[in-house]
Amino acid sequence: MAGAAPTPNGYGQGVPLRRRLTSVVVAILMNVLLLIMLLEISPSMPGTRNGQGRTLTFNVSENQQKQGASKPKAQAAKATRAHATAKPVELKPTVEPPTLPPRTHTTFIELSHDEFASTDVSQLPSQAAASGAGKGEGAGEGDTDLAGGSGPHGEPLYSAAWYREPTDAELGPYLAKTRAQEGNYGEIACKTVARYHVEDCVALNDSPPGTHISRELQDAAFQFLVRPPRVGGKSLVGAWVRIRITISNVVRERR
Repeated sequence: MAGAAPTPNGYGQGVPLRRRLTSVVVAILMNVLLLIMLLEISPSMPGTRNGQGRTLTFNVSENQQKQGASKPKAQAAKATRAHATAKPVELKPTVEPPTLPPRTHTTFIELSHDEFASTDVSQLPSQAAASGAGKGEGAGEGDTDLAGGSGPHGEPLYSAAWYREPTDAELGPYLAKTRAQEGNYGEIACKTVARYHVEDCVALNDSPPGTHISRELQDAAFQFLVRPPRVGGKSLVGAWVRIRITISNVVRERR
């Protein structure tokens, strides 16, 4: 009992060195094998062949570069040709039909045989012939006297003969605007028409000047009833007459 050797307490103490080296080598080999296995089962990277790295390159030839550069120019030229050959579209304006005025009632004027015959313009005497009519040489029995002067287009003027004289009530509102005095007068020239009416009246003169009586007589003339002149026994509807209106006490008092 006294001669037994003491047992070592430390881990690994007493393990031979050769055994230790063998364990280290085995561990290294296992790690290497594990690394190889991981490399084998890993997926191939793009651009490599069988897992081996290889750089892929692309070579663009000179012709391909020219073709690529000419494409935009060709497309632009094609678009230009298409625009040039395109036919312009003609826009036709929309024409709306004219709106016809509503129908109005037409009033027919009844004329006697003599009045209708007197409207024949071809039967009117010429200015030269009419200038000799009246009481002078060439005047017939019952012909209307010439009043002197001429119408707006050189027509002879005959003395007016009333078919019905205008009333003070018809003249008063117009002559009241002139502030004329008793004895003042105004003269107008009017064209005779059917049914003893007159139209197209023009102012001739005022006495005294500046009273504007003739201008007011123009406005009131639609009420006048005048007999058309007679030459050679015919009534000349369409001839021109000279009308004079003189201010009287009655008209002045109605202003």
